[in-house]
Amino acid sequence: MLNPGSALLTLSYLGAERAIPNYNVMGLAKASLEANVRYMANAMGPEGVRVNAISAGPIRTLAASGIKDFRKMLAHCEAVTPDSPYRYY
Repeated sequence: MLNPGSALLTLSYLGAERAIPNYNVMGLAKASLEANVRYMANAMGPEGVRVNAISAGPIRTLAASGIKDFRKMLAHCEAVTPDSPYRYY
């Protein structure tokens, strides 16, 4: 299906691992996505296909606006991340 050297990449979020208030169904979807990534990596890795998920941490998006205390999470990440791109906003 994919050539050796190909890569599949997806985005995940902390809500896949921890219960985040107001994240609800998205948490279930992200947890399922991460399980799929593990299984696909196991199946496709021997064929030379890389399968990965990136969880970049809190990012200001429309979806994030529905997460309770998102601004607090973002502020915490800014405080502990040396070169946070949000420091200057």
